Amino acid sequence: MDEAILVELAKVGKTYANGPRALDGFSAVVGRGEFVSLLGPSGCGKSTVLRLIAGLSEPSAGVIKRAWTGKRASPGDQPLGCVFQEPTLLPWATVWNNVRLPLALQGLDRSTAAGRVDEALELVGLSRFARAYPRELSGGMKMRVSVARALATHPQLLLLDEPFAALDEITRNRLNDDLLTLWRQRRWAALFITHSIFESVYLSQRVLVMSQQPGCIVDEIAIDLPDERTMDTRTSPRYAELCRRVSHSLERASATP
Repeated sequence: MDEAILVELAKVGKTYANGPRALDGFSAVVGRGEFVSLLGPSGCGKSTVLRLIAGLSEPSAGVIKRAWTGKRASPGDQPLGCVFQEPTLLPWATVWNNVRLPLALQGLDRSTAAGRVDEALELVGLSRFARAYPRELSGGMKMRVSVARALATHPQLLLLDEPFAALDEITRNRLNDDLLTLWRQRRWAALFITHSIFESVYLSQRVLVMSQQPGCIVDEIAIDLPDERTMDTRTSPRYAELCRRVSHSLERASATP
């Protein structure tokens, strides 16, 4: 596999035991340090792609190549970090202990994990809430904790499954900006699932558009905006043009029988 590629899916198919064919001939790559969004009609298999990459499910056909397979990670490191639509925080644990959880599951003692946890909380701007409990946090803050928990493992690839879908637009835009800042600082790769055309264009270097189920890639749009994006980006002619391009592609994909 090319050294620049972190994960590659080649003609991947997935048929579940109860019958539905979720994916058919799905091919895509995510490069090292690349931010890619996956966009498609509801039920087209986007979350199935993430589960296959994470090794939570096996493909029925095709091949998935992962650059980290067989490589030994440092204590506490994980090749993958996952952030889901729901923060899935332990309600009885503090913010600090929620972020520490994946490190504790790997056997790192508290003192060894402390530096990573503190660093992750500082990255997402929640250091002063380390002793708070999830019930004391807003929805946006809970999602920041979820992101911090993923980043504490120093992932090579961050899988994000509609993490901001349930948030109001102001909070969502702010977290988009924060996520891009973290990505520019650390340059992990990201595969981001969203139903928002505007979010996909704002965040990504490439947008992959999927067909209806069984899902496959029907279009790939390069996003040639500067890596550093601001409110001015959202009102720029080029951003609007790219959003139209993605919108037309998604409309065609949704209409495909």
